[in-house]
Amino acid sequence: MAKIKIPFFVPHVRGGKTLHYWQPSQKLRALGWTPVRLSDDEATAIDQARARNAELEAWRAGQLAQASAAEAPPNASTGAPLAKRAIDKAAPGTLDELIRAYRQSTYWNELKPQTRRGYDQCLERLADWAGDAPRAAISPKRVADFYSIMRSGTPALAAAIVRVGSLLWSRGRLLGLVGDANPFAQQSLKGGGKSGLIWPRAAIDWIVATADALGRPSIGTAVLVNSWIGQRQADTLRLKRDLGAVGGRALRQRKTGSVAKLPVHLIPEVAARVELQLELNDAAADAAALPRSTALLIDERTGRPWQEDTFRHVFAEIRAAAAEALDGAELEIDWLRPGKDGDDPRAFKIALRELQFMHLRHTAVVYLAEANVDVLSIAAITGHSPKTCTQILDTYGVKTGRLAGEAFKRRLAHEAKGTDR
Repeated sequence: MAKIKIPFFVPHVRGGKTLHYWQPSQKLRALGWTPVRLSDDEATAIDQARARNAELEAWRAGQLAQASAAEAPPNASTGAPLAKRAIDKAAPGTLDELIRAYRQSTYWNELKPQTRRGYDQCLERLADWAGDAPRAAISPKRVADFYSIMRSGTPALAAAIVRVGSLLWSRGRLLGLVGDANPFAQQSLKGGGKSGLIWPRAAIDWIVATADALGRPSIGTAVLVNSWIGQRQADTLRLKRDLGAVGGRALRQRKTGSVAKLPVHLIPEVAARVELQLELNDAAADAAALPRSTALLIDERTGRPWQEDTFRHVFAEIRAAAAEALDGAELEIDWLRPGKDGDDPRAFKIALRELQFMHLRHTAVVYLAEANVDVLSIAAITGHSPKTCTQILDTYGVKTGRLAGEAFKRRLAHEAKGTDR
């Protein structure tokens, strides 16, 4: 296997276990960049190292105030600046002032808590990049350069930051702090929006089987259930034990507040899995003399509902173990990967380690469409807007081999009737 060469990515073998680190040079350490322990999962660690390198390059080449003492590099161990600016004392005319005004506005207070959390992460990156710079100095070209550097390591995050920057600017215009020209608008974004990967059905089976084998059946249950209902991770982890109730269970999405009533008892495979999960939950609770939880998905190590960060970490471990069991083999897909030419050897292949839990949301949309479910019905299940469902299907659904095959079958049946042409 070829050795992976990523700047500052250093694996150490200790006691038969490989630990991964991001270790900057002595010169960078003197400037405030500190080493950081990365994930034990190699694929995740590589992604983290690339993200750190992207931030380093953004700091090197993307600063508006070059060589400014106030622009300290981020602390690699926390992701926060070493000398974080006090945004509540932001200088007039700076990006920091705009961020502060937005966070104090009614526009911010009207956002859902989950949405604010995501926006906050992007706003912090923008503040680290150019918070103390004059807003007048932030041009489309500078934004494009910053985005280009960030995209090399974390494309989806880079796109999200630019989108939040555009929203920040539009709110700033309404607050009377900026003019009509938005430097974040009309950027050529790649990643985020329509990006993502559709899980092959075999991948779902591999993850479920691996989770069960490793004593983490709740991970497998989450994957199987969400391949049908397509919810956000946070909402999936909040599923109640009565999910399989006859008549359907009403789910309220935390981010949008929309409600979906999902009769999953109609899906034999999912209903059986939910019953199995409840039996395991109750047996574990009884053995530990704990009250039975109202949650469906329980962390097997704690006996309590999953925390989002812990779930994400354990899911990555299960995925890595499943990928190892495949011995590097890739799974076949019947849709062309974005950015690939049909002659590319990987145009119709996907590695298990590339799949993320959040990709199940788009996966459910595509699989429902393949079953000839209309867009409004799909939206009623996943909670997407009909427009978003259409965008997802524009990207994936109409291009899958299964959907094309079903279309041919319907036409053949029609032609067999001898319909007048």
